[in-house]
Amino acid sequence: LNGVKFSGSRHFLTTLKELCAKLCDHDGVWMEVDTLYENLVSRMARSTASADSFFKLNPLVGSADLLLMPTSHKHGFSIKLNLYVANGQIHSTLSTTNAFGLFRKADVRPADLGGMSAVASRPWIAIHAVVEERSNLSNGQSVRHVNVKLPESLY
Repeated sequence: LNGVKFSGSRHFLTTLKELCAKLCDHDGVWMEVDTLYENLVSRMARSTASADSFFKLNPLVGSADLLLMPTSHKHGFSIKLNLYVANGQIHSTLSTTNAFGLFRKADVRPADLGGMSAVASRPWIAIHAVVEERSNLSNGQSVRHVNVKLPESLY
Protein backbone atom coordinates (compact mmCIF):
# COMPACT_ATOMS: atom_id res chain seq x y z
CA LEU A 1 0.00 0.00 0.00
CA ASN A 2 1.80 3.11 -1.28
CA GLY A 3 5.09 1.22 -0.96
CA VAL A 4 4.51 -0.14 2.57
CA LYS A 5 4.53 -3.94 2.91
CA PHE A 6 2.10 -5.75 5.23
CA SER A 7 2.41 -9.27 6.59
CA GLY A 8 -1.23 -9.82 7.51
CA SER A 9 -4.55 -8.89 5.98
CA ARG A 10 -6.07 -7.65 9.26
CA HIS A 11 -3.45 -4.96 9.77
CA PHE A 12 -3.61 -4.06 6.09
CA LEU A 13 -7.40 -3.64 6.08
CA THR A 14 -7.30 -1.45 9.21
CA THR A 15 -4.62 0.72 7.65
CA LEU A 16 -6.52 0.87 4.35
CA LYS A 17 -9.66 2.06 6.15
CA GLU A 18 -7.66 4.80 7.93
CA LEU A 19 -6.05 5.87 4.66
CA CYS A 20 -9.46 6.03 2.98
CA ALA A 21 -10.64 8.35 5.76
CA LYS A 22 -7.63 10.62 5.25
CA LEU A 23 -8.08 10.71 1.46
CA CYS A 24 -11.79 11.52 1.78
CA ASP A 25 -10.92 14.31 4.23
CA HIS A 26 -8.92 16.25 1.57
CA ASP A 27 -10.33 19.57 0.42
CA GLY A 28 -12.56 19.18 -2.62
CA VAL A 29 -12.94 15.38 -2.31
CA TRP A 30 -16.60 14.34 -2.28
CA MET A 31 -16.57 10.64 -1.50
CA GLU A 32 -17.80 8.61 1.46
CA VAL A 33 -15.13 6.66 3.35
CA ASP A 34 -17.11 3.39 3.32
CA THR A 35 -17.81 3.69 -0.42
CA LEU A 36 -14.11 4.16 -1.18
CA TYR A 37 -13.08 1.33 1.15
CA GLU A 38 -15.60 -1.16 -0.28
CA ASN A 39 -14.66 -0.19 -3.84
CA LEU A 40 -10.98 -0.84 -3.16
CA VAL A 41 -11.53 -4.15 -1.36
CA SER A 42 -13.64 -5.47 -4.25
CA ARG A 43 -11.05 -4.32 -6.82
CA MET A 44 -8.30 -6.10 -4.88
CA ALA A 45 -10.15 -9.44 -4.76
CA ARG A 46 -7.81 -12.07 -6.18
CA SER A 47 -10.73 -14.07 -7.56
CA THR A 48 -11.72 -11.15 -9.81
CA ALA A 49 -8.18 -10.55 -11.10
CA SER A 50 -7.59 -14.26 -11.61
CA ALA A 51 -10.84 -14.72 -13.54
CA ASP A 52 -10.14 -11.65 -15.69
CA SER A 53 -6.68 -12.87 -16.63
CA PHE A 54 -7.84 -16.46 -17.23
CA PHE A 55 -10.64 -15.44 -19.59
CA LYS A 56 -8.30 -13.15 -21.54
CA LEU A 57 -5.43 -15.65 -21.76
CA ASN A 58 -7.25 -18.93 -22.33
CA PRO A 59 -8.46 -18.10 -25.87
CA LEU A 60 -4.93 -16.94 -26.75
CA VAL A 61 -2.94 -19.93 -25.48
CA GLY A 62 -5.46 -22.75 -25.14
CA SER A 63 -5.91 -25.26 -27.94
CA ALA A 64 -7.16 -28.76 -28.60
CA ASP A 65 -3.96 -30.11 -27.00
CA LEU A 66 -3.22 -27.43 -24.38
CA LEU A 67 -5.03 -26.34 -21.23
CA LEU A 68 -4.50 -23.19 -19.14
CA MET A 69 -5.00 -23.73 -15.40
CA PRO A 70 -4.19 -21.92 -12.16
CA THR A 71 -1.14 -23.53 -10.61
CA SER A 72 -1.73 -22.79 -6.94
CA HIS A 73 -4.36 -21.78 -4.41
CA LYS A 74 -1.62 -20.09 -2.37
CA HIS A 75 -0.84 -16.56 -3.40
CA GLY A 76 2.86 -15.85 -3.04
CA PHE A 77 2.56 -12.57 -4.91
CA SER A 78 1.77 -9.36 -3.13
CA ILE A 79 -0.94 -7.00 -4.31
CA LYS A 80 0.47 -3.57 -5.09
CA LEU A 81 -1.85 -0.63 -4.46
CA ASN A 82 -1.09 3.08 -4.72
CA LEU A 83 -3.63 5.73 -3.80
CA TYR A 84 -3.44 9.47 -4.33
CA VAL A 85 -5.58 12.59 -4.69
CA ALA A 86 -5.28 14.86 -7.74
CA ASN A 87 -7.59 17.78 -8.52
CA GLY A 88 -10.07 16.71 -5.85
CA GLN A 89 -10.38 13.17 -7.25
CA ILE A 90 -9.11 9.93 -5.71
CA HIS A 91 -7.00 7.76 -8.01
CA SER A 92 -5.47 4.31 -7.66
CA THR A 93 -3.05 2.02 -9.42
CA LEU A 94 -3.42 -1.66 -8.64
CA SER A 95 -1.26 -4.61 -9.66
CA THR A 96 -2.10 -8.27 -8.93
CA THR A 97 -0.08 -11.26 -10.15
CA ASN A 98 -1.71 -14.65 -10.79
CA ALA A 99 0.13 -17.92 -11.45
CA PHE A 100 -1.05 -20.15 -14.29
CA GLY A 101 0.39 -23.08 -16.11
CA LEU A 102 0.03 -24.25 -19.67
CA PHE A 103 -0.48 -28.01 -19.58
CA ARG A 104 -0.61 -30.64 -22.26
CA LYS A 105 -4.05 -32.24 -21.87
CA ALA A 106 -2.45 -35.69 -22.16
CA ASP A 107 -0.38 -34.94 -19.01
CA VAL A 108 -3.21 -33.70 -16.79
CA ARG A 109 -4.67 -36.24 -14.40
CA PRO A 110 -8.42 -36.22 -13.70
CA ALA A 111 -7.70 -35.41 -10.03
CA ASP A 112 -6.05 -32.14 -11.16
CA LEU A 113 -9.26 -31.00 -12.83
CA GLY A 114 -11.53 -31.38 -9.77
CA GLY A 115 -10.65 -28.04 -8.12
CA MET A 116 -9.49 -26.34 -11.34
CA SER A 117 -6.02 -26.03 -9.83
CA ALA A 118 -3.20 -28.14 -11.15
CA VAL A 119 -1.23 -28.65 -7.97
CA ALA A 120 -0.04 -32.21 -8.63
CA SER A 121 1.10 -31.88 -12.25
CA ARG A 122 3.98 -29.78 -13.46
CA PRO A 123 3.05 -27.22 -16.14
CA TRP A 124 4.62 -27.38 -19.55
CA ILE A 125 5.07 -23.58 -19.36
CA ALA A 126 4.60 -21.45 -16.25
CA ILE A 127 2.82 -18.14 -16.83
CA HIS A 128 2.46 -15.14 -14.53
CA ALA A 129 -0.45 -12.92 -15.50
CA VAL A 130 -0.07 -9.43 -14.04
CA VAL A 131 -3.39 -7.57 -13.94
CA GLU A 132 -2.80 -3.82 -13.80
CA GLU A 133 -5.55 -1.29 -13.25
CA ARG A 134 -5.54 2.51 -13.18
CA SER A 135 -8.71 4.02 -11.74
CA ASN A 136 -10.29 7.35 -11.01
CA LEU A 137 -12.30 6.18 -8.01
CA SER A 138 -14.21 9.45 -7.78
CA ASN A 139 -15.88 9.14 -11.18
CA GLY A 140 -15.68 5.36 -11.67
CA GLN A 141 -13.49 5.40 -14.79
CA SER A 142 -10.79 2.75 -15.03
CA VAL A 143 -8.51 0.92 -17.42
CA ARG A 144 -7.50 -2.69 -16.76
CA HIS A 145 -5.08 -4.82 -18.75
CA VAL A 146 -3.09 -8.05 -18.40
CA ASN A 147 0.66 -8.42 -18.92
CA VAL A 148 2.02 -11.92 -19.46
CA LYS A 149 5.37 -12.88 -17.94
CA LEU A 150 7.04 -16.08 -19.11
CA PRO A 151 10.05 -17.82 -17.57
CA GLU A 152 13.38 -16.36 -18.69
CA SER A 153 14.50 -19.86 -19.66
CA LEU A 154 12.25 -19.61 -22.74
CA TYR A 155 14.24 -16.72 -24.21
